[in-house]
Amino acid sequence: MRITSETVEHTAALAKLKLTHEELAQAAEQLEDILNCMDVLAGVTCDTQQQAQMRKNVLREDVCRPGLERSQLLVGAPATDGTYFLVPKTVE
Repeated sequence: MRITSETVEHTAALAKLKLTHEELAQAAEQLEDILNCMDVLAGVTCDTQQQAQMRKNVLREDVCRPGLERSQLLVGAPATDGTYFLVPKTVE
């Protein structure tokens, strides 16, 4: 076991957590399980280079289209001066 109750207790103290002895033991066990899962994942090998080469680009082409007219954009604004949105001053 790589994670001991003392390790968890030290980490909990650094995080300013107050844990009971039961909570320390449970946390140590859970953290050990997590490390065991990470060991399994570390053992998995996969040729990611070949995987990347097999994929094709699924993005669409960029197409230029006209945008909205300024008047259309300002129609839903609570306040405008005809050209810009008007907002309350936030900086002195």
